[in-house]
This record gives sequence, C-alpha cells and structure tokens, in this order.
Amino acid sequence: MKAVKGNPGNEAMLLALESSVRRVANDAGPISMTILFLHGWHSTPGGVKPTYLKDHGHDVLNPALPDDDFDGAVRIAQAEFDQYRPDVVVGSTRMEP
Repeated sequence: MKAVKGNPGNEAMLLALESSVRRVANDAGPISMTILFLHGWHSTPGGVKPTYLKDHGHDVLNPALPDDDFDGAVRIAQAEFDQYRPDVVVGSTRMEP
C-alpha cells in the first residue's frame, strides 16, 4: 500500500479498508465489491480513499454530498443505496451542524 504523506488519518483508514477487504476476500480469492463511499464534511468525491478502492478493483459509488444540508446529504446517500444496493457502505466523519 502506498503511504499517504502528511495525513496519518488517511493512512490508518486505508490500512483498515485494506484489512477489511482482505478478510472478505480471504476464502473466495480476490473479489470485486460495489462500495458506497460517503465523503466527509468539507471533502469532495474522488479523494484518496475512494480512489484507493477503485485502484484495487472495486466499483465505488462516490456521490457529491452537500456540506450545509445534512438532511439533503442523507437523502442523496439513501437514493444511491436504494438504486445500487452496494455490498459495503463506507463513510468518513460527517456531523450534523
């Protein structure tokens, strides 16, 4: 795994993601999952974490979520889940203002 310089939180998150994916794939060999990745507050789609997952063969749904509309972000996340039924949902910190 490539280290994420300057942000130990990103590195820890990527290690946890890698470990989780390995556990799921352990008995079945390499597998590809559909992952709904919900970015954190004041973050944007296409960051380091969802890119890492895509680069490792997963389909990553990474919708843009509004920063100042928590209920709107929940509606978008729910709509993505309902439409695509991902295997896994991953989220970064997002608190209601």
